[in-house]
Amino acid sequence: MYKKILYLLYILYMTYWSQGSLYPTGSLLSQLCLILILMISGGFFLKTIFIKKNIVYYAWTGLLILNILGFVFTGNISDELHINMLKNTLFLSLAFYPYYFLAYENQITSDDLILFLKLILPVFILSYFNNASMYMENTGRDENQVVNNASYFFCTLLPFVFLVKKKKYAWLFIFILFFFIISGSKRGALLVGAVGYLGYMRFYLKDNRGLFVKIVFVSIVMVSVFILIQSQDFLNDRLHQMSTGDSSGRDAIFLSIVRGWHNGSFFNLLFGFGFAQSVLLTGGNYAHNDWLELLSNFGLLGISVYLFLFYSFLKFSYNQKYDNYKTLFMTITMMWFLGTCVNMVYISSPWFPVAMLIGYLTGINGCTKNPKKRGFKILPNNRRL
Repeated sequence: MYKKILYLLYILYMTYWSQGSLYPTGSLLSQLCLILILMISGGFFLKTIFIKKNIVYYAWTGLLILNILGFVFTGNISDELHINMLKNTLFLSLAFYPYYFLAYENQITSDDLILFLKLILPVFILSYFNNASMYMENTGRDENQVVNNASYFFCTLLPFVFLVKKKKYAWLFIFILFFFIISGSKRGALLVGAVGYLGYMRFYLKDNRGLFVKIVFVSIVMVSVFILIQSQDFLNDRLHQMSTGDSSGRDAIFLSIVRGWHNGSFFNLLFGFGFAQSVLLTGGNYAHNDWLELLSNFGLLGISVYLFLFYSFLKFSYNQKYDNYKTLFMTITMMWFLGTCVNMVYISSPWFPVAMLIGYLTGINGCTKNPKKRGFKILPNNRRL
């Protein structure tokens, strides 16, 4: 039964993210998929209440509850920006719970997650080209000057490569993912992707067998990626602009939020201005930074909850006995943290694959269905990382 629900979720995710590419955005089909995804994920959230939990679960749930309560008491149901933030927050946060529960109950394997990678990758590629087409249509720029936000989609799939047993296929996935990350010319996505690549490189090289050949291969890959970056004139121009202080207007947004929060009342300093109130402080924009978004919305309370989430990530990683899982979870943590600084993560629904993987990894930690498989050296169905 659980396998059928899992595969239904995969179908819903694929259908939902195909909007704009295979059918119109915001159609009845996409809304129906969204409702079903949230309902199924919410149902698993209720089921996790009755099983063993760990520090990541409590921290993750604390951030979710903070945002739900923030919307209930301070959100505006008639404001589209408020509704979009709530929708994206729920989409991302609730994706954690099905995989936490299924991993805890030993009802999901690494093969199931690799299947998700294979299924969602073509959908993300279609979304990439659709975003590029829309960007050119809206800005009048040609295909060599596209800044494609869909680049982040491929960053969120990088940690899944750790689960691919055959390394030749793992590197194939990396080549595909990095091609779209680089082609999208998103500087933040390139930085986040680089962290994911470095994490996988450490994972790949830690086995000393055939180390010299591996080092040569990794060096060839790095040179190839560098050459690909150098061939992208528009990306290089944007990287040069970043080195000279260009932040695409983020400096003004950041400053307006910090000033607004600092000039607020003592209550605002502690608890912020309310759900999605960054748009009020900036004159219509989200913060483009998780920390400042939380500061404006929930004040020091929001920052504290988010810090606790990262503390839980680090503590969970540190407590792992086997280096395989420690490397993977630390890579996820660093990618997530960097993502919070250069863009948005916790209210960005495209990051849902990472939420799935975090739920899976932390759920396995508490699995009691087969005591021999509780250790992090061996995944369910004896798949080694």
